[in-house]
Amino acid sequence: MTDTALSPRFIRTPEGVASVVDALGAHPGAAVGLDTEFHAERRYRPELMLVQLHLPTVGTWILDPRAVDLHPLGPTLSSRPWIAQGASTDIRLMKTATGAAPTELRDTQILAGLHGLRYPMGLGDMVKQVLERPIDKQAGLSDWTIRPLTAQQLAYAADDAIVVTELDRVLLDRLPAGRRGWVTELGAELMVPPDPLESWRNLDIAPRLDARARQVITALYRWRESRAASNNQHPNHVLGMGTALDLARRRPTSLTELSSNRLVPSGLVRRHGKAMVEIVTRSASDPVPPPSPSHSRVRALESWAEAMGTDMGMAPNLLLPRTLARRVATSGTGALTGWREAALGEELHAFLAGTTTLRLTDEGMRLHPVEA
Repeated sequence: MTDTALSPRFIRTPEGVASVVDALGAHPGAAVGLDTEFHAERRYRPELMLVQLHLPTVGTWILDPRAVDLHPLGPTLSSRPWIAQGASTDIRLMKTATGAAPTELRDTQILAGLHGLRYPMGLGDMVKQVLERPIDKQAGLSDWTIRPLTAQQLAYAADDAIVVTELDRVLLDRLPAGRRGWVTELGAELMVPPDPLESWRNLDIAPRLDARARQVITALYRWRESRAASNNQHPNHVLGMGTALDLARRRPTSLTELSSNRLVPSGLVRRHGKAMVEIVTRSASDPVPPPSPSHSRVRALESWAEAMGTDMGMAPNLLLPRTLARRVATSGTGALTGWREAALGEELHAFLAGTTTLRLTDEGMRLHPVEA
């Protein structure tokens, strides 16, 4: 019997959850395929709609967190590896719904990137390239709040949990032996959410912001994050990035100054204008955030990662993500840790020291020693 021949079960009762706990408990430590369906639009916290679990040769379960408490799953899920695709949101939702976190996260996007495929890659494209077959993704953006779910929705939900375990098996089998530990380290990185107070550093103008502007924009981002969490709103619905940048650069000290830019929403001025002015004023006593490195230096490091990715057969932005490239641009090779320190440290030191350089060839960016 193949994995897909095991009919998925739709679980909506405590007795059903108990049966899943028993089935998983009979296979302690076995990696489980995981997927979730959620609605994230206009929300600070995505709302969990379904949890899909797959244990090869044992079963596939579609659990309804809107109908039944999933916390009984916590102990057995916490004692095993999880296999998922683009799992950062799934991990946070599962922690809330079950209290569980995996002993190891194997993310199929990471595995694909370690093979030189695009990172991150959507599940449909990955199935086509790795498993050489199509997958039906039409139900992905359907309304998961409506009950009963359609047969198409249930089939879609089950297939995603099944197919990630297939991808994991195939990609792990093909992975060079020395990279097996990298999967675990990269999965652990994925389980740490990015700092939302640092997201302004992605703005093109970030390296040119003076110390006072950095104080203001950090304070504004802290305020909008708090408001968004309290009201379960997307942060951009509380305060747009463009408006936050404008206030950080102009630093208005009165409601009149605040509204002098006609692009500042009048509703924002009416509801939160006083708070905005107070934040601008109070932030002067805050610690000064460090400046962002120049985009040209960061782009040079990303080009270096492109060349290294070609040499190593890996996705460049998995080798050196943008946030890490910024840290390297500021601190040098000391920003590297773990597998990256061992695999990239010597080559990166040579590039930063100017003993290697980049050349554009027919095969793309390549590293060459600097001729004496």
